[in-house]
Formats: sequence, structure tokens, C-alpha cells
Amino acid sequence: MRKYKILKTNVFEKNGFRIEPIRDEDKYAILQIRNEQLYHLRQTEPLTREKQEHYFATVVSNLFEVERPDQLLFSFFENNEFIGYGGLVHINWIDKNAEISFVMKTELEKEYFAKYWSVFLQLIEKVAFEQLKFHRISTYAFDLRPHLYNVLESCNYQLEKVLKNVPFANNKSTNVKIHSKTFKRYCMQSKFKDYEINTFNKKIAIITGANKGLGEALFNQLFNNEYFDKIVSLSRRVSKVQADLISNDDPRFEFIPVDLSMLNNSELLKNLETISLEAKEVLYINNAGTIFPIGKIGELNDNELVESLQVNVLAPSIIINYVLKTFCKAKIEIINITSGAANYSIDGWSVYGSSKAYLKFFTQSLSDQEANNNFVKAINVDPGVIDTDMQLQIRNSSIPGFTKHADFVALKEDGKLQPASMAAQKIIEKISLII
Repeated sequence: MRKYKILKTNVFEKNGFRIEPIRDEDKYAILQIRNEQLYHLRQTEPLTREKQEHYFATVVSNLFEVERPDQLLFSFFENNEFIGYGGLVHINWIDKNAEISFVMKTELEKEYFAKYWSVFLQLIEKVAFEQLKFHRISTYAFDLRPHLYNVLESCNYQLEKVLKNVPFANNKSTNVKIHSKTFKRYCMQSKFKDYEINTFNKKIAIITGANKGLGEALFNQLFNNEYFDKIVSLSRRVSKVQADLISNDDPRFEFIPVDLSMLNNSELLKNLETISLEAKEVLYINNAGTIFPIGKIGELNDNELVESLQVNVLAPSIIINYVLKTFCKAKIEIINITSGAANYSIDGWSVYGSSKAYLKFFTQSLSDQEANNNFVKAINVDPGVIDTDMQLQIRNSSIPGFTKHADFVALKEDGKLQPASMAAQKIIEKISLII
């Protein structure tokens, strides 16, 4: 039996049924199934034996050679008799989601369609949720088999969206229905709930802008500190160290790609739901920010103004609100990285200073709100001036209306900018979860 490198267990069984990595000997039975059921598949023409042999010799065989294949295919059996195949396809290893694919022998559909679909879903969920800790799995089905939706909904899948007039075979089009199940929903419905909640008692740290500057320094020190079981980066990119952790599949690091300038609702944070089930303690450090636009009010670029408020105000407010709501059973600490610009006006920094003042007040409001709650703490921390890319951007700005430009150039020339690592250490010393 061939084995997938990413899986610790490759055979999954339940009451006489099992799935195991797709077998070469089943390729012609699969060919027959697919050709007979062409009407509902994303397959434009019948398969030939030659095409099937080539597919198994190239695509399928390669699935067992790589650490993270784009699909995990399984043969499906009842009492050792092959009855169909399927798996997880279109796998997104970063977002930890995948699409479910499954077909059974055509002659079995009339009597056993609901039974075999239900059993296969239970087995493939063990792969997706218990082995791989995926956040979400879904089905993509042309609106041609309404009996499938009854099965999915009986298995606790929710209709997520309907795509209108999607082209398929013979220049026709029809709607596509997408049903999905999240890890959280899976835990709440199954015995795995008790395993997850009772076994995982983790300390989680979440940092925005963790790929460079102060955020990267905070990440490195928290990771090396080893107090936290998992460090989560909400950023657009990763640092070199973080890229290596991803390559090595390090369980203590999770990268959730987020562009804060596009974060206008908490749906983009839904991957944190799975992590919330593991959390005993959670630290959120609001670090990311942008200095732009710099200039006089009345001369600011509209797009830069919107992006600044999005990154500095709206996104962190949404994240803090989401953390409080989603990690409600954990002990929570919020640290907002603030600035002297939040306390007094600096020529040319009207947007940056105002946004920092807003978030400082927002964080203080949370602190006041939870003053009698020992499980929630929120503080503002001003680390001072730091030698980061933001300071370089400030020195490179020669925009009319920014009268303090020479002062910031002097800070660098006079050696008054502290290293990011030093500032990070000062911040970490204020984390009450660690103290």
C-alpha cells in the first residue's frame, strides 16, 4: 500500500467500511464510474484507458512523492469490496481548507447513495479534521442531484453559497451549490469535541505585521521564549525564519495571510475559529501600522487616507472585537502598540496621530469595560522610537508640511533609535500572561 507522507495514519475504518490511499488496481473501475457519471462531473469528455494510465503514472504517483500534495485520493471499500473513490482536492495548505470529491459505482447509487455518501463523509472528515486539522472542507456540486443536498445537510453541512449559471459540459450552464463544514462544527457534533477541548490546553499568541520590524522581533522572542504553544502571524507575508518553519511544518507556528487594508469584516479571520478551540490563554499584539499619508490636511491622497484608516483603525478594531468574541472561554490579553503621536499633534502626521489616538482610546475603553474581569486585560504600550522600516520611510519623506523631518533624520544620525529586538524585549516584559 502506498502512503501519503503528510498523514500519520493512511487507513481509516468504520463498521466494515474503510478508505485507503488510492490503489493503482482500481484505475479502470474509476474510469468506468467517471465515464458513466460524466453528466455531473467537471470532466468534459470520456476518459480512455491510455489517458487513465497516463494520469495514474504521472499525477497520482506524484501525490505520494511530495509532502503536501494538492489532493489526497482514497479508494473506498465495504467489507474489502471496492465501491468507489474520492478524497480531498484543491487543497489549500496555507488556509487549511479543501474540497471533497466522491463517486461510487453507478449501479449502487439507486439503493445506497445516501448510505455510502454519509459513511464516506465520516471517514474523510477524520482525515481532514482529526489528522490534518483543516479549518474547513466543502463540496462543489452542479445543481443536478438534489438528493445529494439532503445527505449533506443531514451530515451537518451548511449551504454556503450558490453560484449562478456556471458553464459545464456541452456548452450548457447551471447553478453550483457549495456546502461546507468547519472544524468547529465538526467538534461540536462529534466525540472529537471532548478530545479536542480536554486534550488541547494551549497558550496562543497572535501578532499582526509579524514578518518585519518590531513585529518580527516580537515573533522571534516569543517563539524562542517557548511560553506560548503556538504563535499566529496575521500578515501579508512571512519572514525567512517563518518560511523555514512552514517548510518544516512546525506546529508552533501558524501563518494566516491577511491584508489588513482589505479587512473590513471578521469573515476573513474565520481560520482563528479552529485555534480558539485549543486556547487556554491568548495574547493579541496589535503591531501593524502605516505612517502614510504624510502631509497637510487638504493635500492628502484619498486612497492613502482610506488605507491608513483601514490598517490603523478599522482592522485592529475588528480583530480585537473578534478575539474577545471568539476566544471567550480563554484568558485574554490585548497589547496595543501605541506611539507618542497619539498624545500630541505632529505637523504632517494628522492621519497617523489621529488613528493612533483612536486605538489608544479604544484599548483603554476595553480595559475600563473589563476592569472587574480577571480573564481580560488590555493595555497600551509605547515602545519609543525604533530603528525599523517605518523610520526609514519617515526619513525618506520630504513632503511639504512635515516640519519635523530633520528631527527624525537626527535620531538616526545621533544613534538614538533603539534596535527592534530591544523594544520587543521591553514589550514582552509587560505581558502579564508570562510574568
